[in-house]
Amino acid sequence: MSDTTNRGQDPFSRAEGALHGVFTAQATAVAAVVLGFVTMTGNSILVAGLQAVLGQGVGANVGPFGYFMSQAVACLVMTVVVVLLARPGLRQGTGWEAHAARAAVILAGLALAGALLMLVGGLLTEAGLLPL
Repeated sequence: MSDTTNRGQDPFSRAEGALHGVFTAQATAVAAVVLGFVTMTGNSILVAGLQAVLGQGVGANVGPFGYFMSQAVACLVMTVVVVLLARPGLRQGTGWEAHAARAAVILAGLALAGALLMLVGGLLTEAGLLPL
């Protein structure tokens, strides 16, 4: 395929080799909905990983700032992944996968609003503008 053919396509529709046929519109729509739900609940391996990388440990008393920031960053990252996963269903889907992809985008939007609220709340708490 030439470079001009690939423009505007998402990376999942160009999968070749062993992954060809895995990233279908249906599969990515289901993955997007599930990840969107996990993003909304806020408890994920990504949050635990960020807390471990930031040196605050999982289960340790991380304080409000570390907790808010790790939750917000993980939620923002997962929201981007949800939207990327939903793209094939939005573009190619004609049935249930299109509806599932739209639902995933709605979940991602709600998660984004929550992440921004956590981010602002964490910054305001750290600045001493919000009492705990």
